[in-house]
Amino acid sequence: MAPKHAPDNPRARTVDRVLTRLGSVVTSVVYPLVAVGFLVFVIVDLPSMLRVAHDEGIAGTFTVTRKECRAWYEKGGCSTYGDFVSTDGTIRRTNVLFENNPGRVGTQVPGQYLREDPPMIYAQGSGQWKFSVAIGVAAIGYLGYRLWRLVRRRPATSETDE
Repeated sequence: MAPKHAPDNPRARTVDRVLTRLGSVVTSVVYPLVAVGFLVFVIVDLPSMLRVAHDEGIAGTFTVTRKECRAWYEKGGCSTYGDFVSTDGTIRRTNVLFENNPGRVGTQVPGQYLREDPPMIYAQGSGQWKFSVAIGVAAIGYLGYRLWRLVRRRPATSETDE
């Protein structure tokens, strides 16, 4: 296959340099910002996920009232909504989202409520915190790698680099 641009074409070289620089900006700025965003998500989300893992929420029963499934995702891409009633009957929430897929409409499962806004019901002993920790570790690892690349001394590759 022939090259797209002639090597002696200055305009083609300029376009290639711009595209190379754009790729460099994406990897140097955009990716680290995305990693920082994930890290902020984890820092905000992890305390409530640990409370859920230790069953510190308000215990009750969740009843599935409807499921919204995405046709483009064949393997269970459904959101489950329903009603939550605390064990003592003092707290009732309707049309709330459940963290995972407990079953068909009418199914009742134990759940817990953390008084969040928007309200969400979690399974007893939820392991959702593991996902948050994995995302946090990946973000920290990526940011550490980028920092290491930024501060490490690069060896000279030619006489003019020294």
